[in-house]
Order: sequence, then C-alpha cells, then structure tokens
Amino acid sequence: MHSRAKDGGSTKPSRVLLTLVLRIKFILMATDRMNESWQQVCSQIASIWSEVEFGERELKKARGNMRKMVQLIHEKTGEPTSEIFQKISAII
Repeated sequence: MHSRAKDGGSTKPSRVLLTLVLRIKFILMATDRMNESWQQVCSQIASIWSEVEFGERELKKARGNMRKMVQLIHEKTGEPTSEIFQKISAII
C-alpha cells in the first residue's frame, strides 16, 4: 500500500511544482546579480589597471578566486600583491 497524507490524499504535485519553480526563480535571480556584479568588477579592474589588457578568458579563469585574480594582475603589472589585494577588496 502507498502511504497517504492524513486527509486521505497524496502529496499534492502542485505544491511540489510551486516549490521547484520558486527555487529556479531564486537561482536565476542570484545568477543575474552575480553576473551584474562580475561585469562591474571587470570594469573596475580595467579602470584601475588601464595600462594592461586583460583577456576575457584570463578573467574567467580567476573568477570567484581572489588569490588567482591577484596573481593574474601581479603577473601582468608587477605590482605588489598586497597592494593589488587592497584595491580589489575595495571594489568587491
């Protein structure tokens, strides 16, 4: 026998579907915000270190990893990592 809820019905598919839809909407909104923020970070990096050109592929590899981003900028500019870290911390 299948287990049933106390009211004699089974789990309502509409409630499960609603929960799933709400989760998907949340994920999409968070992704949009993250991407908006990422574009701002990239723009500010380009502005601060305007003498250096950063490729989109390079930046994507460092996305979400402060240490990698600092190292990338250090390799391109020769600027001390402590100064780069301070500048990036201020824009994030």
